[in-house]
Amino acid sequence: MSVAREISFYRKLGRREAFTASLVTIAFHGEVGTDGRWNKIAIAAGGGSGMAMRLPESEKLLLGSEVSIMQAPALAAAVMSEFVTYRDAFATEQYRKQTADMTLPGMLHGRVLRSAYPYARILSIDITGAAAMEGVFAVLTSKDVPGLNRFGIATPDQPVFCEKVVRYVGDAIAAVAADSPERAALALEAIRVEYEEWTPLDSPEAALAPGAPELHEHGPGNVLHRTEIKRGHVDEGFAACEHIVTTQHGYKDRMQLARIIGCPEEDIRVVSSPIGGSFGGKDELNVQPYGALLALRSGRPVKMHNFRKESVRAGLKRHPMKIEMQTGISREGMIQAHRVRITADTGAYATLGAPVLNFCTEHCLGPYSIPHVDVEDLAKHGEAEEWTFDTHFEYPTTPDNVVGGHYLYTYAAVAAEVEVNTLTGEAKLLDTKHVVAAGPVINPMGFIGQIEGGSVMALGFTLTEDALMQDSRYMTTNLDTYLIPTIRDIHTNLEVEAIEDLPEGDPFGPRGIGEIGSVALAPAITAAIHQATGPL
Repeated sequence: MSVAREISFYRKLGRREAFTASLVTIAFHGEVGTDGRWNKIAIAAGGGSGMAMRLPESEKLLLGSEVSIMQAPALAAAVMSEFVTYRDAFATEQYRKQTADMTLPGMLHGRVLRSAYPYARILSIDITGAAAMEGVFAVLTSKDVPGLNRFGIATPDQPVFCEKVVRYVGDAIAAVAADSPERAALALEAIRVEYEEWTPLDSPEAALAPGAPELHEHGPGNVLHRTEIKRGHVDEGFAACEHIVTTQHGYKDRMQLARIIGCPEEDIRVVSSPIGGSFGGKDELNVQPYGALLALRSGRPVKMHNFRKESVRAGLKRHPMKIEMQTGISREGMIQAHRVRITADTGAYATLGAPVLNFCTEHCLGPYSIPHVDVEDLAKHGEAEEWTFDTHFEYPTTPDNVVGGHYLYTYAAVAAEVEVNTLTGEAKLLDTKHVVAAGPVINPMGFIGQIEGGSVMALGFTLTEDALMQDSRYMTTNLDTYLIPTIRDIHTNLEVEAIEDLPEGDPFGPRGIGEIGSVALAPAITAAIHQATGPL
C-alpha cells in the first residue's frame, strides 16, 4: 500500500514551558495510506516519571483504523494504562499542584525587587507609592527584618535586604505581597530606588589588586578564605626532577530563618514538596526569607515563585577558578613534586566558597601516597591496562555522633571518543563507557538513569554550558541561551557497566552513586580532544 503522508510529533509535560527536564514525554510517528487508514504506527513514552518504552498495545489500537480525532479518548486511556509511572502524581497535572500551583485561602503573591546594578551605593528607597496601592498588603525593606538581616550557611554575610550597598545584579532591596501576581509586579515598579553606581570588581584579579575597594566592611581586603597543604620540601623536589610540567537541606533553612525572623528554631516548620535535584544549588536560601517575612507582616500565607530570569539572576552558580599546577616527574616516571595555586571566585558573598575551596585543595593532590601511574602513556595509546594501588585515610576526628566512622568511596572510570572539526574547533562526543564500582546494584533502572543523567550533565558543563557575563551582568537569562545539551547533542553510544563485587571482607555493602556519573567525563573528553589534535 502506498503512503499518502507521514505524521510525527512529540509532546512534553514539564515544570516550565522552555528547556526543562520532562516529567512525561510522548513521541508519535505514523504513516497514513491512500485509503485514509494507519498502516504504520510507533508510539513511545518516557521522561522523569518512568522508563522510556514503546507502547505496543496503544499502537495496535490505531493500526489499520481510519484517521479520526474521535480516536483520541480511547488512545489516551490506552497510553495511560500501558505507560507505568513511579507515582501517578508525577504523570499528571497533579504534580504541578504540589509545587508552584499550590494555593491556600487568602494567599498573597510575593515578589522581590532586585538590584539593576552590579555594584552601587543606595542613596534612598521610597516605598510609599507601592504601599498605597490597592491590593498590596506588605512592603518590606531592611528596616523590617526583626532578627539578623543576613544569611549564609558558612558565613552569614549576604543581606536579606541590602541597606547601603548592592554587590551584584540580583541583590534583594525590597519585597512586596499583593493579592495577585499582576499587582505585585506593579508594586515593584512603584518602588523608587536612587543609586550611585560604582565600578564593579569583575574578576578575582581585580578584587585582589592593591588598592581595590573592599566589598565588605569586615575586611581587610577581599580574601574570604585561605587554605594550605604542605608536605616535604617542594623546591628540593623540583630540583631533583627530570621533567617539570606547568599548566594553567531543610534543617539549614530552618536555622537561618530563625536567625532572620528572631525566633526560636523550634517555632519554624519547613515542609518540602518534590523539588528534583540540587547538586548544591539549593543549599542556600533563595525565596524562603522573603516569603516568611511577608507572611509575618501581612498575617496571610504568601507564595514566592521566581520566574526563570530572576532565578538565573539570583540563584547560586558554580565557582569559577583559576588553577596553576606545576608537577615534577623523575626519570622513572614517578611524581616527585607538585605545586598548585587555586584562585576561586565566590562572587559577592561567601555562601559555601570556603568549603568548596577546601575540597579543591584536598582533591588536587589525588589519592597517591606513592604515585606510580603514567597517565599520559595510558591515554596516548588508548589501551586498557589493569593496575592497582593502595592508599589510606585517617578515621574522622570530629566529635560527630558516629561510632567507628569509616570513609566510604565510590570509584569510577570513563572512556570517551570524540570527533573534532579542525576548521571550527567544534568537538562532538561520539562514544562513552562508564564503569562504576559501587557494590551490589539495588535498583538497576535507577542506577543506569543516574549515571546516564550525570553523563549528560557533565557533557553540558564541559562543551556547551557557560554563564556568560558582560559588564558584570548575566547575558544568559534563560535556558534558550544557556546551552544545555539536547537530544541532538547526546552521543550515539553511552554504555554503563557496574562492578558489583566488593573487596574481600568489606561489610559495608552498596555505596551511593549520586554524583559519580558527572565527575570523570570532563577530563576524559579533554584527554580525548588532546589525543585527537595534539598540543596546541
